[in-house]
Amino acid sequence: MDQSTVALLSGAVGAVIGSASSIAVILIQAHYQNKRDRSKLAIELALGEMKMHLDTLTETKTSGKLDPTASFIHFYLELMKHVDAGSLTPDSIKAILEKNQAITKAVREFNKRIERDSH
Repeated sequence: MDQSTVALLSGAVGAVIGSASSIAVILIQAHYQNKRDRSKLAIELALGEMKMHLDTLTETKTSGKLDPTASFIHFYLELMKHVDAGSLTPDSIKAILEKNQAITKAVREFNKRIERDSH
């Protein structure tokens, strides 16, 4: 092979590698940006629903317990995962709600322990 062919092939291989790495970086960045956006939206939805529940309790002067913020956020994050995967079913919603009950219980137990330890 003469030098001009080697230089031409080297340049072509370098261009392909450079282009492929740029495309890979763009795809990775887009994936993580989408994940951040989904998390931000889930938190906004969770806080909006939580505020709605709080407003309802306040307006009706009903005494009730509001689920912890973590439960609302968990619900919407999991809901969005199932929507994105196309696997949102009544059973998947039941599973999310069961996990939420466990989260609520754990947070309440933790808060009781903190309150008890602070006295």
